[in-house]
Amino acid sequence: MVINIFYSGRYVARGLTLFFGEDKQSVTIKAAERLIEKALWVAEVLRRKVAGLHQIISINETKIVDVYMPREEGLLKVEKERFLTVVEVVLTRTPTEEQKKAAGYQAPLKSEGEFLTKESWERGEKERAEKREQRDAQRGERPPREERGETRGGERRRGRPERR
Repeated sequence: MVINIFYSGRYVARGLTLFFGEDKQSVTIKAAERLIEKALWVAEVLRRKVAGLHQIISINETKIVDVYMPREEGLLKVEKERFLTVVEVVLTRTPTEEQKKAAGYQAPLKSEGEFLTKESWERGEKERAEKREQRDAQRGERPPREERGETRGGERRRGRPERR
């Protein structure tokens, strides 16, 4: 399973779901440019939550060619090359011998007692589902925001007059 990084917290939850809920043996996290830091953060959090994860990091560079076509006849098309740095983090429970020999290989963490178990993860998922149901039930009893006379902050920024 490949996880692309945009919002980190959701991807930690998705990684935990893959390892505990779907019993996956490995997860690959890919990120480019500015999101590399978040990808490494997600990988490290997962590594500290799931016992026995081996980590293999590889950094690659991808060439991208942007082609701009002219709108008027007689002009030449413009091609612009750029290079994109991409990091790929593989978290696996059962690494191959080739992965163990890779330059970016890191063995599992040794500390015990801090890791999640499948039972503790399922208990947490059940608690979160119950809280979500309670919140949805409470929201169902309340009238819509407009009927309560509440406004959202974005309305003032969009040029609408403030209520006083």
